[in-house]
Amino acid sequence: MQNNTRTLTVNETASLLKDNDNILLVTHSRPDGDTLGSAIALETALRLLGKNSYTVCDDDIPERLGFILNYRTETPEKENLTSLRPECLPENFSPKFIVTVDVASIELIGDFGKKIENQINLKIDHHASGNPFADNELIFDKASACGEIVFDLIKALGISGNNIACALYTAISSDSGSFKFSSVTSQTHLRAAELLSSGIDHSKITDMLYNSKTKRELAASGLAIRNMRYYCDDTLALTTVLLSEMEELGLDRNDIDGINNMPLSVKGVKIGIVIKQDTEPKTYKISVRTNEEYAANEICSFFGGGGHLRAAGARLRAGSIDKAVNRILRAVSRKTDMKIEN
Repeated sequence: MQNNTRTLTVNETASLLKDNDNILLVTHSRPDGDTLGSAIALETALRLLGKNSYTVCDDDIPERLGFILNYRTETPEKENLTSLRPECLPENFSPKFIVTVDVASIELIGDFGKKIENQINLKIDHHASGNPFADNELIFDKASACGEIVFDLIKALGISGNNIACALYTAISSDSGSFKFSSVTSQTHLRAAELLSSGIDHSKITDMLYNSKTKRELAASGLAIRNMRYYCDDTLALTTVLLSEMEELGLDRNDIDGINNMPLSVKGVKIGIVIKQDTEPKTYKISVRTNEEYAANEICSFFGGGGHLRAAGARLRAGSIDKAVNRILRAVSRKTDMKIEN
């Protein structure tokens, strides 16, 4: 953890990037559209500046987000176009400046984070909670997506391009819930409008993000609906996913990523919770979504987690799924005015 991290402005960050080369951009594991779109946009901008830059992700790219890799431009010859795993980096590439994109805590990088710990030069992020782990930070926690911050940064670098605009629009649309989350501001729409004015096909991007579910993802949605439970006069909805259920349906963890918003989408629900059994024994991942009355990150802080005001996550240990449910319900009771009997 860094104790002397410098907080930079957008222009200071742009100058820092211009002064460096052999830049490695690092996303969080279990990547979403924001971390991928933001990193690919910045990678492309840096390459257009003549920088040697690569993006790395410690996980495979989900099938539904594979199209984002098509936005890479100025692509070096023989570069792997389907994976961002660390082992796919060129053997002759030696990073001299490491940047994390949309990573609140270094643990979110995955195993690769252990290899670069104490070597990270810049953190670009929009999460209100998280740990300082870089020499420098560019953070704006009021942004709906990291893509908004990278949008401003790329403008400060003086770079533009259709593929950059496509990647940024993907990032912003993805983390703003297609511009419907409460984190969206007038500035979000102004940035999106500027991206649209560049001539990108936003309807195609939207279709790939939201209307291209696989059969397995639909099966995951069915599982989430089947396991839904309701509390407090149906104002809290909670669903669970067990490893045995995933195995039975032939699902992997990418297939279940899309269910996190489902409980809150039920009419009248104010707090939506998803509990997923982790591969680590007796460990569960929780995802919390809330309306304007409650703070998701406050609930998750009970377990040492965090995130945004309306969307947050954490891990908890419990001997069974029922015990995990009881623990999260107790956390809700302590962190909100909801009194839950279970």
